[in-house]
Amino acid sequence: MILKLSAAAAVITTILTAFLVVRSGDEAVVKGASTVVTVWDDGGLTRVEAERAIVAAARQERITLYRSITSVESGITVRSLSVANQGDDRALPGVDEQYPDFGRSLHTRFRPAPNGISPGGMYVTGATEIRADRFVAVLRQQGLDVTAVPFGFAGQFWWTAGAAPLLPLLMAALLGMILGCVSSTVGARRQDAVRVANGMSRTDVAFRQCARVILLVLAYGVIGLAVSVLPLAIYNGLAQFARFAGTTAVGIGLAAVVGGAVVLVTSLLANRRSLLPALEGRLPFGRLTLFGLVAHGAAVGLVVAVLASAIAAGWSASENRRDSAEWDRGDDLYALSFRLSNTEGEKFVDVFAALGLRAIAEGRALVSTRPLGGPEDHGPDGGGALIVNDRYLAEQTIRDHTGKRVEGSNLRPDELTLLVPDDLRGVPELVSRYEEWIRFRAEADGRRSDDSRVPIHVIRTAGGQRVFNYSTRETTSSQLDPVVAVVPSSRPVLSSDWIVSGMTQGTVLFTDRTRLERDLRSSSLDSSAWIVSARDLAEVRLDGQEHDLRTTMSVALLAGIVAVLAAFVFAAASAEISRRGDFLRLVHGDSGLRTVLLPATLAVASAGAASGLALSSHLSVSPSTFSPCGVVLLADVLAVALFISVRSRRLRADTLKKS
Repeated sequence: MILKLSAAAAVITTILTAFLVVRSGDEAVVKGASTVVTVWDDGGLTRVEAERAIVAAARQERITLYRSITSVESGITVRSLSVANQGDDRALPGVDEQYPDFGRSLHTRFRPAPNGISPGGMYVTGATEIRADRFVAVLRQQGLDVTAVPFGFAGQFWWTAGAAPLLPLLMAALLGMILGCVSSTVGARRQDAVRVANGMSRTDVAFRQCARVILLVLAYGVIGLAVSVLPLAIYNGLAQFARFAGTTAVGIGLAAVVGGAVVLVTSLLANRRSLLPALEGRLPFGRLTLFGLVAHGAAVGLVVAVLASAIAAGWSASENRRDSAEWDRGDDLYALSFRLSNTEGEKFVDVFAALGLRAIAEGRALVSTRPLGGPEDHGPDGGGALIVNDRYLAEQTIRDHTGKRVEGSNLRPDELTLLVPDDLRGVPELVSRYEEWIRFRAEADGRRSDDSRVPIHVIRTAGGQRVFNYSTRETTSSQLDPVVAVVPSSRPVLSSDWIVSGMTQGTVLFTDRTRLERDLRSSSLDSSAWIVSARDLAEVRLDGQEHDLRTTMSVALLAGIVAVLAAFVFAAASAEISRRGDFLRLVHGDSGLRTVLLPATLAVASAGAASGLALSSHLSVSPSTFSPCGVVLLADVLAVALFISVRSRRLRADTLKKS
C-alpha cells in the first residue's frame, strides 16, 4: 500500500513538474528555440547599420533568427515574433502557422517588426550552439554587445526552478519515493527470506523487487498521462501535447530509475545477513522508525518552506486585489514604452525630458514616483517616500492630522510640500535631506543657485493611511504611511534625467492620449516609443501574481501529500515496534495511550525542528506565516496519532485472531 502511494505521489509530482517546465519554458521562448541571443547595445552603430549587421551575420551562418518583442495590448501580454532571417534550420515554428501557446497568460503572434524600432533586445534561433556562437562572434567583431544563452531542456528546467518552487517539489517527490520504497522493501523482508530459503538467490530477489517498482511507476505514469489529456484539452486544447508528453516521459523514467535503485540497494542490504531473524518476523523497525522520523520531519519542513512562499505570494495578490478598484478609476492614464538603444537613449534624453516637462506644466501628466531605497527610509531616495505633483492630489485622497483632505489647490505653487505622517519623528533632518535633493537636481540641470532655493512646507497627516502610488512594476501599487513630497507647480525642481527616468519606469503617467501622440509625432519620437495603458500594465502584473500563487499552492499541496505519506510510514513502523507491548497493555486494561503519545511527541519534535530551520532559512518571513505553519504542525501530529491508533487496532485484532 505504501509503495503504491509513494509511486502515485511521484507520478503526480512528475506530471505537475512537466506542466510547469513546459509552460514556463514556452513563456520564456517559443518552442523549437535552442539559443536566446540578446543584443544589449549597438556599439555606437546607427539603427540601420546595427540592423544590417545582425541580418548579414545571420545570413552568413545560415541560421533562422526571430526577433521577439513582448508588449501589452488590451490587458493581455502579447509576444510578437518577426523574422530577421530565414535560414536552413527548421526547428522554429513557421510564420504561416498559428502558434500554439501552451499557457493562457501569453499570446504569440507573427507580425513585422515596428518601423524604426531599436535593434537591441531578444532574438531566438533554433540553430546549433556552435552556429549560434559563430553568429555572436561576428556581431562582437563589429562592436555590438551581444550574449547567447543555450535554452535546451536543462535551460528550461533551471528557468522554471527560478520562476516557481520547483526544487522543493522535486525534493518532495524524491522523499516520498524513497520512503515508500524503503518501507515496502523492509516490510517484505520475510517473504524475501522465504524465497531465498526455497533456493532463489539474494540477487534475484533484489532484482525482482526492483523490476516490480519500475513497472509500477511506469504503469502509473501511463495512467497519469492518459488522465491528463482531458484537463489539458480543457486548459489549452492540447497545445504542444507532444512536448508535454515527452517531458513527462523523461520525468517518469527518472522516477522509475530512482525507485528501482533504492529498492535494489535496500533489498541487497536487508537480505545480506542471516535469514533466521527475517523468517521469525524480527524486522529492523527501530532503524525504519528513525528513518521515517527524519524523513517525516524533513517533509513537514518542506511543507512549511513552500507554505511561506505561498503566503508571500498570496499577500501580494491580496494587496493588488485591494488596489484594483483604484486602477479601475485610473483607466485614462498612459505610460510610454521605449524602443531605444543605449546610444539613442542618451541622444534623445533632452527631447523626451522637454516633452514630459511640458505635459507636467500643462496639467496633462501625473507624477507618482516611489524611490528604490528601503521602505524605512523616508528621504527623497528612500522607499518610504512618494514624490508627486499637484495633479496626483486631484486623483488621490490624503488626509491631514485633522481628517481634512489635502487639496493641491490649497498648496503654494512655489513651495515643495512634505506630507509627513503624524507619528514620524526627525522632521528637521528630513527637511534638510529634501533641501539637499533640490540642490542636487538643480545642479544636474545646470540651473542657477537661486533656482535651488525652494521653500519646504510641512503638513502633518493622519497615521495608518494606505496611499495609492500607481506603480506598475513593484509587487503592490500602494504604500503605508509614506512621506509624500508634492513638488511645486511654478518652480522647476525635477531635473531632466529624473523626468526621463520616471517616464521609462512608468512613474510619469499621461492623461491625454491624443495630445501625447501628437507630441511624439511632432518631436519625431513616434518610432522610438509607444503608448501603453497603465491599467493594462497593472492587470498583467496582477495576473502574473495570481499565476504564481496558483503554482505555489499546487506545490504546497503536493508537499503536503508527501508529509502525510511520511506520517503514515512513521506511524506504521511505530505501531509495529510496540505491537507486543501494546497487546500486553490491552490485556491488562490499559487504554493504549502510551502507544500513541510517545511517537506523536517525537513526530512533533522532529517536524517542529525542521520547520524552524525552514523558516529561519527563508529570506522573508512575515508574522502572518506563523499561524498557518502552526496549523500544519497541529494537523501533522493529529495525523500521526490517528494513523498510529488505527494501525494499532488492526494489529491488536490480528494478534487476537492468531492467538
